[in-house]
Amino acid sequence: MNEVVENEIRATVDHQLNTLTDIIRIVGETRSDVKVIDRKVDRVEQKIDQQSADISELKVFAEEQKVFNAEQKAFNAEQKAINAENSRRFDRMEGMLTQIINKLTGE
Repeated sequence: MNEVVENEIRATVDHQLNTLTDIIRIVGETRSDVKVIDRKVDRVEQKIDQQSADISELKVFAEEQKVFNAEQKAFNAEQKAINAENSRRFDRMEGMLTQIINKLTGE
């Protein structure tokens, strides 16, 4: 009877060791999976940080472009006013030259 009890005890101990080994393997695999997930999360966070930096840079560029466009619009308006003034001056000069030529030619 002692032998039967010893065999049952050994079988129970073996089963418990196998169960413990399985648990350790599962925990090890889980830890490995967690490490992989952590690395992936780190990469995603780095990408998000880079995209945030890119977005900030684009916002600055957009603001600079707005300022440039406003300055360009003001310059164009000023140029239009200068062109209109020059056109009036040329018209006046043309009229004066016509009068001078008419006086010289006696017309």
